[in-house]
Amino acid sequence: MYICSMAFEPPSTLLTQARENLVAGCYGQFDLIPALFPLSILLHEKPRQLRRMIAVKLDVPLEQVRYRTFISWLARFRARHASMTAQQALAMNMTPVQPAPPVDWKAFQASAPERRNPESDVLLSFPTYD
Repeated sequence: MYICSMAFEPPSTLLTQARENLVAGCYGQFDLIPALFPLSILLHEKPRQLRRMIAVKLDVPLEQVRYRTFISWLARFRARHASMTAQQALAMNMTPVQPAPPVDWKAFQASAPERRNPESDVLLSFPTYD
C-alpha cells in the first residue's frame, strides 16, 4: 500500500479543491484525483485500495467516495490512459523490422505409387436422377 510512502505531496489548495469536488458529488468530482496520485498507482493499484487511499488523502469518510461512481470513473481513466501508453510505447520503440531469413525449401517429392493403401481410398458416389 502506498499511503505511507507517498513521495509526491500536492499543495494544500489542491487537496482542498479535490475534497470540495468530491463532497459536492457533482459532475467532475474525480477530475483532480490524477493530480494527487502518480499515474502508476492510478493504473495498477487495486480499485478498493485506491478508493481507500483517496479517502485517507482527502480526509473524508470512505462512504463519501461512492463505489459505483468511482469504479466507472476508474475504468474510463484506465481505458483512456492504457491506450495512450500503448501508443507512446509504439512511438518510442519504433525499431525497423528485420526481414525474415530466407527459408530453405525442399524440392517436392511425390509419394511412390507402390506405397499407396487402396483400402484407405474413398470413392464418392453421387446420386443420379433419371
